[in-house]
Amino acid sequence: MFAALNLIVDIIPFSPTLGVPGTFFRLGWVLAPLTGILLGPIAGGISCTLAGLLSVAMGIQPWTFGIFTPFRSGISALQSGLLVQNRWKLAFAFLSLLIGIWLLLPNGREAWPILSFHVLGVLLIVLLRSKIQTYILSPYLNKVALGVSIAAYCGNISRHLLGNTILLFLWDLSPLIFISAIPLTFIEQLAFTIASAILGGTITKTSIRDILNVNESRANNL
Repeated sequence: MFAALNLIVDIIPFSPTLGVPGTFFRLGWVLAPLTGILLGPIAGGISCTLAGLLSVAMGIQPWTFGIFTPFRSGISALQSGLLVQNRWKLAFAFLSLLIGIWLLLPNGREAWPILSFHVLGVLLIVLLRSKIQTYILSPYLNKVALGVSIAAYCGNISRHLLGNTILLFLWDLSPLIFISAIPLTFIEQLAFTIASAILGGTITKTSIRDILNVNESRANNL
């Protein structure tokens, strides 16, 4: 069901991708991390990856990122799911690894200001750690919205950096393209985060806490 939902929202464009003609950010950036929050990192990641495979197979998304194209939304769901299940160390390690790879690339080092979004994600993970899960399981809607928005932001920013890194490998884009995209990236990430908080808070009024408790129990058993 969630694979189908992610496939549908991937049809809806949000804004054009600067420097890559014919590509768009899509509303899947909002639903993918929420899928990880609801289903957990594994089931959520597989669900979004399946949606990505169907999306490129149907021609909804071009193979802009090569063979990695279908997996980017799965990374977003995986990362947000890890944070919700209090596996913040894995989430921290993954995002830090992406930052390290970016800095190893010559064009990446020249475009270091773009990393401000991702460093913020690392800081949020380190400073809040298990509090992210506590917020989402809270009975108070404002805390739930805060927890969901943080988890979703970290998931989306991991997807963003993975995509940028792949673009450097495949397209060898100029660092100026990434730097000039910073204002647009700020607006996009802010919009995605707010939308995730609103939608995540709404879902919480129904059964999100029950789903999270089940996923946490399964993770502890594993």
